[in-house]
Amino acid sequence: LLLATTCCVVGCLAAAHRRALDEAAMKSGPLPTAMVREVPRKGEGAAQAYTVAAAGEGKEWEPIRIVVSMEDLKDASKYCTKEDEKKPNFKGQELKCRKDEVLTADWNRTLVNEVIPVALKLHAERLLVRRLKTPLKVPKFTEEHGFCQYFKVPEGHQSAGVENADMVLYVAARSNYGEWGLPCAFGTDGRPIAAALHLLPFQTFSVMHAS
Repeated sequence: LLLATTCCVVGCLAAAHRRALDEAAMKSGPLPTAMVREVPRKGEGAAQAYTVAAAGEGKEWEPIRIVVSMEDLKDASKYCTKEDEKKPNFKGQELKCRKDEVLTADWNRTLVNEVIPVALKLHAERLLVRRLKTPLKVPKFTEEHGFCQYFKVPEGHQSAGVENADMVLYVAARSNYGEWGLPCAFGTDGRPIAAALHLLPFQTFSVMHAS
């Protein structure tokens, strides 16, 4: 199943990764170790692939393992269920819900079961990393983490950590003001290990099926 919305999600994820790596480079200067290697798309040359790697490095690269937390899609207090009710917009405000911001049960299921899994698969196939050997522990998001502080993080992600993960993605769908993604936390090598993704709460394109 391919949905046009999936392309938007992949775009948000890619933009978040690029922004994260650019920020890391600006803060620390030239990065001494490889963080992320992007596999070229069909028809692209190697020079077109987005790569941050030290010279001579090329071993132990594997597809990134992204674990998705959809707590904010399960909690009805975090998305619009009817027009005119007030809900947080994941930017620090509580605003009245517009009619086109209502997240229906059908579209919620489509996001959870179809759009997000397909988008993550497409994204993970292109990004190779050196996988983490221990559970990924996510820090408590505060004001310094920007909009990330408004996404729900399960307590276990901060205490025990997330098993078999190189990155955790926190997803919400509240406002009709656009889809966006941003990095929330970084590993010791500067690679983003946690990110937030906001999706539109309604379907903007027709669904296309493919075998």
